[in-house]
Amino acid sequence: MADPTLGEVLFMRHPHTVANIGPELSGRTDVALSDKGEEQRERAVEAICAWQPDRIWTSPLSRCHRVSDAAAERLALTAQDQDNLIELSFGVMEGVKPDAQGRYVSPDGQVEFPWHFDDDGRSIVAEGAETFEQGVERARALLSQLQEVRGRTACVAHGGIMRCLLCAAYGGSMRFFWHMDIPNVSSVIMRYTATGFRIRAFGLTPEEVIARGGAPTTSATPW
Repeated sequence: MADPTLGEVLFMRHPHTVANIGPELSGRTDVALSDKGEEQRERAVEAICAWQPDRIWTSPLSRCHRVSDAAAERLALTAQDQDNLIELSFGVMEGVKPDAQGRYVSPDGQVEFPWHFDDDGRSIVAEGAETFEQGVERARALLSQLQEVRGRTACVAHGGIMRCLLCAAYGGSMRFFWHMDIPNVSSVIMRYTATGFRIRAFGLTPEEVIARGGAPTTSATPW
């Protein structure tokens, strides 16, 4: 007999930012939404409201709060900061733009992002940056928090930590998960039981979330 569903979670990436125009590594830097992001924001808010969450969790950074606060106000909820939803820190590589070959290289020329791996499979990071392993540990902590609540939770987050969340939920190498495409304001919906998480939908646009509305999904799609 299948484990009973305890809840569902919608993870949504924040709207397009001025750093995405570069594009540059923004990480923990609090950057503003671009004009494109301002247009996406309203669609993202509508999508979260249509999904009818019981609570909204958000990264503390303003590019996520611009969505979470507006959705929470319409739903008569309060957006709750969750530090484990904040983006990966890129350390001294915050603000770095791609070079002529499209690579993100540290100021000393020794490290590239996405992080490479040493012979033991550990990510090699720039000074002051967060390793992939640390990001996945934060993601595991967040998933544990989710399993303590029931109903629906909407989480507004970032591309990097969303990849870490997928890695934490399903295992495997960050080499694979990092290269998954997670556009701005796209969403992943998961259901969870006492024994783990299952993807119900991946890469949803705001319009696709709205089309699903508040009705619970009816089939689980294992990774």
